[in-house]
Amino acid sequence: MKMELDYLLFILAIYSISVFWLGKKYFRSKKVIRMASNAIYPTVADDTKGMRTPLGKLEGMTFCSKNWKNIRRLSYGVMLFITLGLLVAFRYHESLNLFNALFFFIYPVMFISVYSKIPSFFVVEGGFYLDEKFYNWSTIEAVKIDKVRMGDHIYGMFEGASEYSKVTFVTGKRETVTMPKEIYVLETTQLEKLRKVFQGLGVKELCETTESKKIK
Repeated sequence: MKMELDYLLFILAIYSISVFWLGKKYFRSKKVIRMASNAIYPTVADDTKGMRTPLGKLEGMTFCSKNWKNIRRLSYGVMLFITLGLLVAFRYHESLNLFNALFFFIYPVMFISVYSKIPSFFVVEGGFYLDEKFYNWSTIEAVKIDKVRMGDHIYGMFEGASEYSKVTFVTGKRETVTMPKEIYVLETTQLEKLRKVFQGLGVKELCETTESKKIK
C-alpha cells in the first residue's frame, strides 16, 4: 500500500512540475509579445520582412500572429495530453510501470521545448530579445555584419540563404553552432536601419581591423 501511494504521489509531483514548466514557457511567450510593443526596432512591419533567426522566419510580434496561434494550440494540446496521462496513470497504476507512466509527461515536455518558441528579434533600450531570450547590451562586445558565404553553418539551411547578410552579436565567449546569437537580413535597407539603431545605442560594429570594445 505504501509503495502504491509513493508511486501515485511521485506521478502527481511530475505532473505538477510539467504543468508549471509548460505554464512558464507559455507566459514567457506572452510577455515577449507585450515587450515588442516598446521596441526601438522594428517599428513597422516591413522592418522585419524577410528577416530570419536561428529558429526561423520573423513575423509581427502580435497576439494575432500565426506563430502565437500555433504556440497557443500546442500548449493547450500538450496540457490536455499530460492531464490524460495523469488520469491513465492513476486509473491503471497497477498495470503500468513507472517508465510507461512517465512517457505521458516526459515526451510532451521534450516536444514543446523544441517547438514552443516564437522566432523573434527586437531591440529595446537596455538590450535585445532574440528567440524569446533577452540579452543586455553590457554582455555584448560588438556586432559583426557580413554576407553569408559558402561554408557558413547556415549556408543552404533555408532557401536563398546565400542572398542574406549575417548579423552576429559578439560576446567574447565561444558560441554554439546550434543556437548562435545571430539574425539573418535580406534587404540592404534593413541593414542600414539596424546600423543606425546600433550606432544610436553606442553598439560597436566589429571590423577585421578594429578591436572590439566593451559597450555601455
